[in-house]
Amino acid sequence: MLLGRGVQWRLPVPPPLRWLLPRGVRLRIRHLRLGTLLEIERLSVRHRLEERLLDPPADVLAEITALAVLNDRRLIRLLRRPLTRWLLHYVTADSLVELWGIILRLSRVEDFTRITASIVTMSTLTRPRTGHDSEEGR
Repeated sequence: MLLGRGVQWRLPVPPPLRWLLPRGVRLRIRHLRLGTLLEIERLSVRHRLEERLLDPPADVLAEITALAVLNDRRLIRLLRRPLTRWLLHYVTADSLVELWGIILRLSRVEDFTRITASIVTMSTLTRPRTGHDSEEGR
């Protein structure tokens, strides 16, 4: 993902809305937040996706894709089910599997761990030093 811009694609709209959005709706998957990562992991454990790598269920893949696109607690609460249904109806199964592969690459925990470790390191480096520790001052 170049410069944090994410992965984007166009989703076709239903026939009654085509006059309003003739080119479709553009969806984007950006770096996933920790809550989104946890929810995706919860879904994959509940549906045992690790065991079903060759034939994952399309409804679960659509829900995972919807979570990755929304990537916000409030948006997930409001739009999770409608977006999942929309993805099931207007995106092919091959595209869902391809998007799932992208989401798997984005949901690696190593990146989050590296960021957390660098924040901890920076906080210890920028901590003010008083010249003595609390134990030495006793």
